[in-house]
Amino acid sequence: MKRALIIMASLVALVATAQDTAKKASDVSAPKKESATPAVAVIKDESFIKLDGGADIRSRYDWYDNLPNSDGAISHAYASYYRQRTRVWGSATAGDYGLYLRLANEFREYDNYDPSINYNRFPDQLFVDNIYLDFKNLLYDRVDLRIGRQDLKYGAGRVISDGTPADGSRSEYFDAIKLTVRVTDKTSGDFFAMYTKPVDNFLTIGDADGQNYNLNGYDGAVGPGKDDNLTEWGVGTYWTIKEYKECPLDLYALYKDESTWRVKGAQAKTIPGRQYATLGARITPQFTDNISGELEGAYQFGRTSDNDGQNISEQAINAYMLYGGLSYKTKETTLKPYITLAALYLSGDDKGSKYNDNTANESVTGWNSPYGRATLIGELPVKMYGSSYRWSNLIYPHIEPGCEPFKGHKFKIQTGPMFAEKNDCATNDNGDLYRGWFTQARYEATLLKEIIGKRGAVKTAVQLEHMAYGDYYENATNPDQGFYARVEVGMSF
Repeated sequence: MKRALIIMASLVALVATAQDTAKKASDVSAPKKESATPAVAVIKDESFIKLDGGADIRSRYDWYDNLPNSDGAISHAYASYYRQRTRVWGSATAGDYGLYLRLANEFREYDNYDPSINYNRFPDQLFVDNIYLDFKNLLYDRVDLRIGRQDLKYGAGRVISDGTPADGSRSEYFDAIKLTVRVTDKTSGDFFAMYTKPVDNFLTIGDADGQNYNLNGYDGAVGPGKDDNLTEWGVGTYWTIKEYKECPLDLYALYKDESTWRVKGAQAKTIPGRQYATLGARITPQFTDNISGELEGAYQFGRTSDNDGQNISEQAINAYMLYGGLSYKTKETTLKPYITLAALYLSGDDKGSKYNDNTANESVTGWNSPYGRATLIGELPVKMYGSSYRWSNLIYPHIEPGCEPFKGHKFKIQTGPMFAEKNDCATNDNGDLYRGWFTQARYEATLLKEIIGKRGAVKTAVQLEHMAYGDYYENATNPDQGFYARVEVGMSF
């Protein structure tokens, strides 16, 4: 850990040196991971090579009780824990060429939790969260190229938002190459290729108490008898077309290969890999000054296959995703209220076509978000899929009212019933598809916009969730109410 502290101190010293020698400050955007803790300030000087740097810290306290599981049961135990993520970043640019580096650490302190969990403890690992080279304005100022570890998110994040889902809030990066082409001022497209290996044992300092973090596994754990050894790669393109201001259009195509993997605690059971394509489109029309919409649809096709010589039968893949929403928002009133009516549909697998069962005898019809395994809706409902974060087999009509009571303060409530599209639960003998009624309330506030110059923004968020479980989960031993709460504070400087 001494090496980690030395490296961290050296980077901080680099940032301080850049600040002391700077002759002029400007507001040029730095790469961001999420809106809660952006790195916003940039130091600009008159030299040929311009240095910049900053840091951010995010503290969260989570509490939950009666979480749902992927097997149709409810976990009775409640848990609470504190986690803190710290990041420090630096960059060097020379004209249209640049280098960006961000180091990160996230540790947790558990209150009531599984006593067998012995990782995430302080000081945990210092790891390279981002490192990439930028080449901008190539080929008549029409092309940008980024090579290296980077964050990627497109649209609403339903297809591409998190490259390392299995390590939770610790990271989201992709090891990728991204080529951006600007056809016109209003039309551009990204071409990308990414690769993800099973565990994060490269560009890290510290052993995390003997645990290398699982990056993408469906079982969410590594170690003796747990390593599911899932390796994946993908190539694709995402286009944003804003030629018609009233109706922006996104188009995307992605091919992904997922290797076979082993079930946690039962390595003899090998699950088929998948090779499949995802084609989709998203439009966000603005009907009037106050009324807007969003419509996204995607189709997946391909096959599960024996790509590791395990003599596993192949199955066809046919899956769908649909989202539709209509919003009314006004800025003329004091509270700036809005309301959204929406529905999300994710096709599902039934008992004869489960994606993780090599004895299934029907085509795989469950939606499998290629790189969108994140808390897209909430913390309680994502646990319906166990540790995989694999949104699938879901019908969710909902309503979301919200407002902005003060500048920099936002409040919203999202609520609606959740259904399974198919009965995929081995313990659900009655065939009931009603998962339950989900409600989330979230309050976000900017406490301090800036403390020193352009740096030092302080933000907070409070998130409460509740789920009244339906017959899809209910049995003689299950509780019928689930609860979740989070308090978060973040600072960037």
